Amino acid sequence: MQDLKTSIEKGIKESKREVALNLLQDGGNPKLVAKNTGLSLQEVEEVAKKAGIGPTAKNQGTNPHNNFFIRIFGGVDNFTRLLKLALGDHAERFDFTSLSFGPNTSITIDDREIRSDINAYVTHKETGKKTGIFFLVEHKAQKRPAAVLLQILGYLAAMLHQQQKDKGEGRPLEAIMPILVYNGKTKTYDGPKEFKELYVVEKIFQDLGIPILNFGHLLLNVHDPKLKNADQDHFFDLVFFAMRKIFDFKGKDRDENLKELFCRGAKLSNKEREDLMKKITEYITHVYPDIDIQMLSEAEKQATLLANNKNKERVGLMQRFKTFEEMGIEKGIEKGIEKGIEKGIEKGIEKGIEKGIEKGIEKGIEKGIEKGAEKARKEIALNLLRKRTDPELVAESTELSLQEVQILQEKLEKAA
Repeated sequence: MQDLKTSIEKGIKESKREVALNLLQDGGNPKLVAKNTGLSLQEVEEVAKKAGIGPTAKNQGTNPHNNFFIRIFGGVDNFTRLLKLALGDHAERFDFTSLSFGPNTSITIDDREIRSDINAYVTHKETGKKTGIFFLVEHKAQKRPAAVLLQILGYLAAMLHQQQKDKGEGRPLEAIMPILVYNGKTKTYDGPKEFKELYVVEKIFQDLGIPILNFGHLLLNVHDPKLKNADQDHFFDLVFFAMRKIFDFKGKDRDENLKELFCRGAKLSNKEREDLMKKITEYITHVYPDIDIQMLSEAEKQATLLANNKNKERVGLMQRFKTFEEMGIEKGIEKGIEKGIEKGIEKGIEKGIEKGIEKGIEKGIEKGIEKGAEKARKEIALNLLRKRTDPELVAESTELSLQEVQILQEKLEKAA
């Protein structure tokens, strides 16, 4: 009976981990993932670490532009791509196989806690991996140069303070390079390039030879025509097009921009295209709720005809368009429960064969595993109902009957 109990518990745990992994891969906030799956935050972070998913999802809030940037560049591969593009020829001097994400730095402005977008550490080839540089990457869709520089200053101070705390008093600190990625409605970003330009009397200090606090940042403006090299990379061509046009998916230009979006997406491989188009269309429909499945499907159809693909392949994403949360939860539940039950059955049968368990016990294990999987489904259903998810969607996602879901909802209402 102990083997039966252990098998059930392992099946449930594996199921929850698979759900968590799929939600994290879609950019889910670890705290919400933990809440929805019943795992602890530490367990969710372990799943993320094992899968090589950056910790940046913690920073996602209500800003759709920031969330999109983090979802696209919050993983090692795409963030490496971004750094190489920003650094140009200087990228050859760094060992990007050493890239590791650091924790998001938080500061308080006007009693409001704000977090940096993406921090990462990369070693320098010339130092033999003895030292490197921190990259502090901030994304902005609004042009507020002075506020941005002050915000970066706060992050730099916090990061240097943490370095000193980790290394010890008097030890040399490693450099931090701020990079600003801009995709605002105004195409030009003509703000100050250095902090000293914010001072009213900067020139006086300069003439007197008095040192004043100063730092700069590397600007990556997706509107910049000098980024034409990025257009030769199909990944950047698609992502930067979406970032440039995000304020133009309306009015008379809407249909043409949507069609152009799918045309550019057609240049990517099937796997990369599906993942990127899903994130991009979710971004667009978040900003423009009036853009629906029919509009996206029509744009995809027109782009397919225009591209004249030999195999007439379609992105296929529009077959059933849902919100990020709905797609992530459903995908996670389906894969997680399936794999959890499968692994639980395999382990249960293997144990049964090894110990010569009789037929009746084998059936008991199977039933126990089914019971465990059902328990996992009910736990996830309860979490979704607490978030006011539609009972029919909960039933569809967890494979419980609508009646079972309604009973769970009644229990929640009585307990409230």
